[in-house]
Amino acid sequence: MLSFEDIFFKALFNSPVPRVILKADAPDFTIINFNDAYKEVTNTKHKDITGLFLWQAFDPKDAGDNGGEILLTALVKATETNQTVHMPPFHYDIPAADGTGIVLSWWQLEIVPVTGNDGKPEYLLLTTNNITEEILKQQSIEEAKVREHHLNEEILTINEELMTANEELLTSNEDLLEAQEKLTLLNKELEQRVVRRTRELVASNLKLKNIFEQSPLGFYVLTGPDLIIDLVNDHMLKLWNKSRDIIGKPYILVRPEANSFINTLKEVYRSGNPFKENELKVPIYEGEVLTHGYFNIIYQPIKNEQNLTTGILAIIEDVTERILSKQNIDRINRQLHLAVNAAKMGSWNIDPETKALHYNTMLAELYGYEGPGLMTYADAIGQVTEDYRDQLLDQIEEAISHGGDYDITYTQRRFDNNELIWLRSMGKVTPDSHGDYTVFSGVVMDITEQVKAGQLLEQGAKEQQLLNDQLAAINEKMTGVNEQLYQTQEDLVKTLSEVAESEARLRYLLEDAPIAIAVMKGRELVIEAANKKILEIWGKSSKIIGQPLHLALPELQGQDFLAWMDKVYITGEPFIGTEVMAFLEVKGTLEEVYSNFVYHPIKGPDGQTNSIMVVVNVVTEEVKAKQRIETAQQQFRQAIDSANLGTWSVDPERSHLTLSERSKQLFGVPLDKEVSFSEAMEAVDPDYHELIHTTVTKGLVLYESCDIEYPINSLVSKQRKWLRVTGKMFFDDGNKPAHFSGIIMDITDRKLEEQRKDDFISVASHELKTPITTLKGSIQLLRRMKDRAPKEVLSDLIEQANKSMDKVNGLIDNFLNVNLLSDGQIPLNKKTFTVSEMLDGCCNHVRSAGHYELILEGDRELQVFADQDRIDQVVVNFVNNAVKYAPLSTKIYLIIEKFGQMVKISVKDTGPGIPPEKVGHLFGRYYRADYSGFQYSGLGLGLYISAEIIKRHDGEIGVDSELGKGSTFWFTLPL
Repeated sequence: MLSFEDIFFKALFNSPVPRVILKADAPDFTIINFNDAYKEVTNTKHKDITGLFLWQAFDPKDAGDNGGEILLTALVKATETNQTVHMPPFHYDIPAADGTGIVLSWWQLEIVPVTGNDGKPEYLLLTTNNITEEILKQQSIEEAKVREHHLNEEILTINEELMTANEELLTSNEDLLEAQEKLTLLNKELEQRVVRRTRELVASNLKLKNIFEQSPLGFYVLTGPDLIIDLVNDHMLKLWNKSRDIIGKPYILVRPEANSFINTLKEVYRSGNPFKENELKVPIYEGEVLTHGYFNIIYQPIKNEQNLTTGILAIIEDVTERILSKQNIDRINRQLHLAVNAAKMGSWNIDPETKALHYNTMLAELYGYEGPGLMTYADAIGQVTEDYRDQLLDQIEEAISHGGDYDITYTQRRFDNNELIWLRSMGKVTPDSHGDYTVFSGVVMDITEQVKAGQLLEQGAKEQQLLNDQLAAINEKMTGVNEQLYQTQEDLVKTLSEVAESEARLRYLLEDAPIAIAVMKGRELVIEAANKKILEIWGKSSKIIGQPLHLALPELQGQDFLAWMDKVYITGEPFIGTEVMAFLEVKGTLEEVYSNFVYHPIKGPDGQTNSIMVVVNVVTEEVKAKQRIETAQQQFRQAIDSANLGTWSVDPERSHLTLSERSKQLFGVPLDKEVSFSEAMEAVDPDYHELIHTTVTKGLVLYESCDIEYPINSLVSKQRKWLRVTGKMFFDDGNKPAHFSGIIMDITDRKLEEQRKDDFISVASHELKTPITTLKGSIQLLRRMKDRAPKEVLSDLIEQANKSMDKVNGLIDNFLNVNLLSDGQIPLNKKTFTVSEMLDGCCNHVRSAGHYELILEGDRELQVFADQDRIDQVVVNFVNNAVKYAPLSTKIYLIIEKFGQMVKISVKDTGPGIPPEKVGHLFGRYYRADYSGFQYSGLGLGLYISAEIIKRHDGEIGVDSELGKGSTFWFTLPL
């Protein structure tokens, strides 16, 4: 639950969305605070409602309907359940801004409880949306639909009455036929002049109309700056749930639900530049219900001879079916099953060889069969009446022998009551993959009532003949009808002119359409028409029109496109391809072209396919861009994984934090657990909480980028780590904040290295300051006492000054050695020497002090080829560390051993030993082994320099130690 102290709550409340905070003191609900957006939407900008009860600020008496009761119920529910409540639209009128009246208002609210310290709701956060305009629009639409429905019913009634009168006149009046023949003679001359042009225009217009109307694409044309609907095909009208009376009306009035597209259309008209968008979510109607679909949209400007935009051609490709096709198939199957059951149709299946009969429950009910066993083929045939039995058997044998359809109407007796019934049985014998007719199945329907009704209808027809005499008086009225027919002929001439004009306009639209269109005639796929766009895609000229497709585009041989089109021609079913790759010859070179396309059959009046319309939308750039994006995303993920980085994201609306697996590992939370912002903050050092809250707030509210570093303690291991977190606000296509996200880096090693450097600088300053201070003091005393001090005192002061100088020189040498080692420039002066002799001569400063005994053990004859001075430096460092860190170990052992082609030199003490967790760091730069709890002088460089010297000699260096039993530092050298 949210709390006022939560930074996301503050960002949420201060957004431009209307919000108000109420105290959860039901039933009063005192107003605590509200933002500027809430003042604007509730007309309270000029008055202070803070501290008022909600019902004092907005009196329920003014609300209208039962809005006050609905709102109170929702507030109480949120308080009692401590759960967010999403209210459906409700009516609640509010005072006008000037206080002179009441404004009709509809609202949609979200109520979020804000808990107190006791975990119970203390406040309620209301997100308030005024949806009055949307409700009023919807009500207007519903009223218009009701008016339209009533009008359609009246028109239907009138049409039925006219149809009945026409049928009576046409079937009962011979005189009317004579009058029509006279009218035909009078109009014959006019028909002869019109018929030739009619045939030409109708044939041409029919083809264009078929292309335009049967197209699987939606087309419409808008003209003028007001975007008046000038032309629209049936596919588009179906999507809009409109009729053709919308032609001549502004688009914004016809399609208020698509208001978001108006600005795009106006920009296309203003700029003259086309607009294209794929898989766009668009509001459409399914029946009377407003829903959404997915479409590819092209807005192409239509220009005149002066290249001025006069209109817009919109081409809409419905791709929703691709996404929902499986659901539609399931729905259709369910509907088919329900339809069969509703129609009380029995289904059957007969094995052509064994005559085994299989049937469903409905067939048994139709036959009245309730026997103890299954009904056999012989049982069923035995109930057929004799006058139909042979005919039925012949048709069954004919179907089984030659395949094909089976359809027969016959009579039979029911099993249970011997009642005579009329049945219609339909079936089909289909071959298997080997061509054998092994499947014979079908359905049977009881048509007894239809047959009886037909018999009654035949008797009624005879009685109707007697009424013909009464219709003679109607003949006179037919004269007026003839005059109307003559006028109809004149209207036909006018219509033909309009058809010609429409044909020319359609040809222009299709020829210059920004989407590729072609028409293939016959099964040979002869190119009958191809617009500029598809010729451009094919890389051909208009000379290929009239050629078969496989000759015009020979590169299609071996690809699937010709087979797909042949299947469309045979089945009469369209074929849809999405992002299909084709090899097309462009300027003599085969290139990959990706496209979305539709192969749509164009059928003639007989319902048979005579042509195929091809509609192609090239998406090569989009597919390749998608491929590049997918590759880049994969590379980015690989880079993130290889860099061992974590990712994070915050949803600005829900204040929801999402961490990647690596981020969860850093914070120490289970990988399968969602972690909230407050839970993640439990791992952060409290001193950095304010910094993180401030940074996140600026990112969510001010959209500022972030780059911060802070320490955490793992929630599981409690191990301390340092993190660097970077991020920024990302926006969606509508320029709205989508997510505030970035990456998390583990910078613990870098922080530790920085700390070691800081410690080294501090130690180095201290180590240099001590001998320099001593040197300075000795020189000052020498200056004061040079003429009167005893010789012994002067000698001691000089000796002390020399020791200080030696210590300073040693520290400086260490600095220089580190720099030389880092640059790989330290010189080595190798020669052959005896190891035991080198050990006998080193560390005389320790021997002379008299406190420690250096004991040499091992092979005294071993010789090595190395830089003796540098190896001596390593041994001295080991011995000095033994004296420093194991002061009670008075015996220090120097050991020489041979292992194959290597010599191992060890320095062993019997001191306190080294903790295991520190052993791995001893040879690191700046590391100081204060493992016993004491502070020691030194720069932490001795062992690091020793390790580098041995490494330059191609040897190894290490330490073996056990607490309480001493330590052995060793190194190896090649012989």
